[in-house]
Amino acid sequence: TGGNFTLDASTFGGAIDVTNVTASGSFVVSVGTVGDFSANHVATQGAFTVDAAASQSGAVTIAGVTAGGNITVSMGAGTGSLTLTSGVTAGNFTVDASTFGGAVDVTNVTASGSTTVSIGSSGDFSANQIATQGAFTLDAAAATTGDVTLNGITAGGNLTISMGSGTGGVVLTSGVTAGNFTLDAASFGGTIDITGVSASGAV
Repeated sequence: TGGNFTLDASTFGGAIDVTNVTASGSFVVSVGTVGDFSANHVATQGAFTVDAAASQSGAVTIAGVTAGGNITVSMGAGTGSLTLTSGVTAGNFTVDASTFGGAVDVTNVTASGSTTVSIGSSGDFSANQIATQGAFTLDAAAATTGDVTLNGITAGGNLTISMGSGTGGVVLTSGVTAGNFTLDAASFGGTIDITGVSASGAV
């Protein structure tokens, strides 16, 4: 399309599968209570937004997205999973799963702006190869259990990880930041394993 691509399925109870979409404007999909959405390849010159805040179950799977604007994925309070295999954005990358009870897996993300991920009570998050020119922030303050695994995080700004008062584990195999590195686990009752961190600022 030469304009925006919009799919409003906020009251829809079925599965949504999108194979290839190219848009000169923005890409917006609103998912219903089942929350079963997949996208194979999306290229948009504007922002990419998946609003699954109403979902109570199901899986959101995004194989590849390229956006000239921000990439934003919002999950609901249900269970299920969120998987993003590849994302490239000229803006910010944001995953709001702060009330989500499922697993979040993100692989190969490049952002010209900042990267912010908020996870819910299950605390199940993995990231492989995230490069952001701005700050990288992982907010797991709501997590009561689960595992956080970070393999290869590069940030032009600060790299910040905040854990909740739950149990589980945090594994960081590689973190590189041009700013400060901060791990707030003051109330965390789980294990912390850090293999390598390089910071231009304070640690």
